[in-house]
Amino acid sequence: MLDVRDASDYLEGHISGSINISLGRLPYVWQHDLFPDDNILILSNNWYQSNKAARILRKHGFRSLFTIQGNVWSAQSCFQKTPPKGGRHCGHRLNH
Repeated sequence: MLDVRDASDYLEGHISGSINISLGRLPYVWQHDLFPDDNILILSNNWYQSNKAARILRKHGFRSLFTIQGNVWSAQSCFQKTPPKGGRHCGHRLNH
Protein backbone atom coordinates (compact mmCIF):
# COMPACT_ATOMS: atom_id res chain seq x y z
CA MET A 1 0.00 0.00 0.00
CA LEU A 2 1.45 3.31 -1.11
CA ASP A 3 0.15 6.46 0.60
CA VAL A 4 0.96 9.47 -1.60
CA ARG A 5 -0.34 12.13 0.80
CA ASP A 6 1.98 14.72 2.37
CA ALA A 7 4.06 13.46 5.30
CA SER A 8 2.13 15.63 7.79
CA ASP A 9 -1.20 14.09 6.68
CA TYR A 10 0.33 10.62 6.84
CA LEU A 11 1.59 11.20 10.39
CA GLU A 12 -1.85 12.38 11.51
CA GLY A 13 -3.26 9.00 10.54
CA HIS A 14 -2.58 6.22 8.09
CA ILE A 15 -3.36 2.60 7.36
CA SER A 16 -0.98 0.31 9.19
CA GLY A 17 1.60 -1.20 6.87
CA SER A 18 1.35 1.50 4.23
CA ILE A 19 4.43 3.24 2.83
CA ASN A 20 4.41 7.04 2.59
CA ILE A 21 5.98 8.65 -0.46
CA SER A 22 4.37 12.01 -1.12
CA LEU A 23 3.27 12.68 -4.67
CA GLY A 24 5.95 15.36 -5.15
CA ARG A 25 8.74 12.96 -4.12
CA LEU A 26 7.40 9.89 -5.91
CA PRO A 27 9.20 10.44 -9.26
CA TYR A 28 12.55 10.65 -7.45
CA VAL A 29 12.46 8.10 -4.62
CA TRP A 30 10.06 5.31 -5.68
CA GLN A 31 12.95 2.88 -6.25
CA HIS A 32 13.87 2.87 -2.54
CA ASP A 33 10.70 1.02 -1.49
CA LEU A 34 8.87 -0.16 -4.61
CA PHE A 35 9.61 -2.66 -7.38
CA PRO A 36 7.90 -2.79 -10.79
CA ASP A 37 6.75 -6.39 -10.17
CA ASP A 38 4.88 -5.36 -6.99
CA ASN A 39 1.11 -5.05 -6.77
CA ILE A 40 0.63 -1.44 -5.65
CA LEU A 41 -2.50 -0.12 -3.93
CA ILE A 42 -2.39 3.70 -4.11
CA LEU A 43 -3.96 5.58 -1.20
CA SER A 44 -4.58 9.33 -1.51
CA ASN A 45 -6.91 12.17 -0.65
CA ASN A 46 -8.51 12.35 -4.08
CA TRP A 47 -8.78 10.88 -7.55
CA TYR A 48 -6.33 13.40 -9.05
CA GLN A 49 -3.51 12.35 -6.70
CA SER A 50 -4.16 8.65 -7.30
CA ASN A 51 -4.27 9.08 -11.06
CA LYS A 52 -1.07 11.14 -11.14
CA ALA A 53 0.76 8.61 -8.93
CA ALA A 54 -0.38 5.78 -11.23
CA ARG A 55 0.88 7.66 -14.31
CA ILE A 56 4.28 8.22 -12.66
CA LEU A 57 4.62 4.56 -11.73
CA ARG A 58 3.45 3.33 -15.15
CA LYS A 59 6.29 5.34 -16.73
CA HIS A 60 8.69 3.32 -14.58
CA GLY A 61 7.29 -0.04 -15.68
CA PHE A 62 4.67 -0.74 -12.99
CA ARG A 63 1.71 -2.64 -14.39
CA SER A 64 -0.23 -3.86 -11.35
CA LEU A 65 -1.60 -0.60 -9.92
CA PHE A 66 -4.83 -0.18 -7.99
CA THR A 67 -6.62 2.74 -6.34
CA ILE A 68 -9.53 2.98 -3.94
CA GLN A 69 -12.61 4.96 -4.91
CA GLY A 70 -14.02 6.52 -1.78
CA ASN A 71 -12.74 7.64 1.59
CA VAL A 72 -9.42 6.01 2.51
CA TRP A 73 -10.24 6.06 6.21
CA SER A 74 -13.54 4.24 5.87
CA ALA A 75 -11.75 1.81 3.56
CA GLN A 76 -9.31 0.92 6.31
CA SER A 77 -11.74 -1.78 7.45
CA CYS A 78 -11.11 -3.53 4.12
CA PHE A 79 -7.56 -4.25 5.23
CA GLN A 80 -8.25 -5.44 8.75
CA LYS A 81 -8.11 -9.15 9.48
CA THR A 82 -11.57 -9.11 11.05
CA PRO A 83 -14.63 -7.88 9.17
CA PRO A 84 -16.20 -4.58 10.23
CA LYS A 85 -19.02 -4.65 12.82
CA GLY A 86 -22.13 -6.22 11.43
CA GLY A 87 -20.10 -8.32 8.98
CA ARG A 88 -20.76 -5.90 6.12
CA HIS A 89 -18.54 -6.11 3.08
CA CYS A 90 -16.34 -3.20 2.14
CA GLY A 91 -18.20 -0.93 -0.28
CA HIS A 92 -15.11 0.40 -2.03
CA ARG A 93 -14.16 -0.58 -5.54
CA LEU A 94 -10.60 -1.21 -6.56
CA ASN A 95 -9.63 0.30 -9.89
CA HIS A 96 -6.60 -0.32 -12.06
